[in-house]
Amino acid sequence: MINISNENILLIKMIIWLVVIPALYFPIPNILKIISHKKSTKKWQKWLTQHMSHEAYIQKYPSTNNEIICHFCGSNRQGHQLHQALPKSMNFGFMDNKVDSKNTHYLSHHCSRCGSELFRSHHDV
Repeated sequence: MINISNENILLIKMIIWLVVIPALYFPIPNILKIISHKKSTKKWQKWLTQHMSHEAYIQKYPSTNNEIICHFCGSNRQGHQLHQALPKSMNFGFMDNKVDSKNTHYLSHHCSRCGSELFRSHHDV
């Protein structure tokens, strides 16, 4: 039978805590950030599919001179609204944490005259 004193048990516990706490502290917040980023990206990709894209709008409502014409009022003036900007990618390792400097912008384009939403798009900046 192994005879271990209380002091040795306390020393073993301290060593375990000194190893376990740093090993768990760094990856858990990073993993949560990655999961949150993936959920946000998935949500905004779904948002894009809920309305027509630029290509689908051009096919459905053809126009001349590559101008986008509002299907409701016939105006060729349009504006856009930025709804969300997310980092393009996030990578977290034990020592090399990096968030991509490029962002993905999710935009909705609308008619400047009547305000109807024409199409939705996203692009990397």
